Amino acid sequence: MQPPLSLLEVSPADVVDLVLGELQNHQRSGRKNFLVRASVDRINYLFTLVLRASGQTKVALERSLTESEIYGFKDADGRTVRRYLSGQTQMAWQTYQRLLLWALSEGWLSPGGFEDLALQSFHQEAAQFSARALLEKTRRQTTAIGLTQADMVDAFDSAYRSKEQERAVATVSRARTNSQFKELAIAIGFELD
Repeated sequence: MQPPLSLLEVSPADVVDLVLGELQNHQRSGRKNFLVRASVDRINYLFTLVLRASGQTKVALERSLTESEIYGFKDADGRTVRRYLSGQTQMAWQTYQRLLLWALSEGWLSPGGFEDLALQSFHQEAAQFSARALLEKTRRQTTAIGLTQADMVDAFDSAYRSKEQERAVATVSRARTNSQFKELAIAIGFELD
């Protein structure tokens, strides 16, 4: 299985900006451990798009998510959506990406909008993993270490390709058991063996 080529292209300057941004976000958070999660502004944007396109309330949307058995949505009372939107609960990237697929399958995201949001999420997720790896590398050093642009690009490339392989395996696995998902995966450009 091969993802669409457009998902593989990122300029080194953009990579450095993404990784530095994640390092700065972590520093501002004051957390000891680096949190790899979807950002609240990204979640708000997605829910705003979905609520506007669907015409549903937050409670109705959460009921739909619960009925569709989207991981992370257990109660149909609207509280989970509110917790994600407020930042009280952190959303895993996998849950965010499942929401994107769900919104696309419901017709609430255009294929172009889906591709743009998915690509951004893949990049930000890889930037977070690479920033975390770089922080771990610098913490273990006994002498001061400076990060170069090449270090950031290499870390990003490694993280991106690792997550890409995980997504490919998960897509093939899911397509084998769900014909509707298989049709959707093919429609957005995945080539399934």
